Amino acid sequence: MANDEFPEGGLVSGGMVGKGEEQILKGHKTQVTGVVFDDSDIVSSSVDSTQIHWRKGQIVESWEAHNSVIQGVIKLPSGGACFRKRVGGLKLEELPGMDA
Repeated sequence: MANDEFPEGGLVSGGMVGKGEEQILKGHKTQVTGVVFDDSDIVSSSVDSTQIHWRKGQIVESWEAHNSVIQGVIKLPSGGACFRKRVGGLKLEELPGMDA
C-alpha cells in the first residue's frame, strides 16, 4: 500500500527476507501476530496481548486490551480494527486517526 513515506508501496515481512528497505519498529515484547496499514498509520498486534498504533515509526498509542494472546488484526471500513484473541473471540476497537 502506498503512503507518504513509501509512495511506491511496501511489503511487511515477519520472516527472513534479504531485500528492501528495513525499518524496525520497537514496542512489542514478544512475537507480532498481525499488522494493518492506513495511509500514514500502522496497527500491530502481539502475543504479549498488546496492540500498538504507529505513525511515521513512532508509537501513537499502546494498550493492553485482552488477557490472552492476540492472534491477528484487520482494519475495518469504519476506520476501526478487529482483533482476534485466543480466548473470547473478537474485539472491535475504535482507532482515532485511522481513516475510514
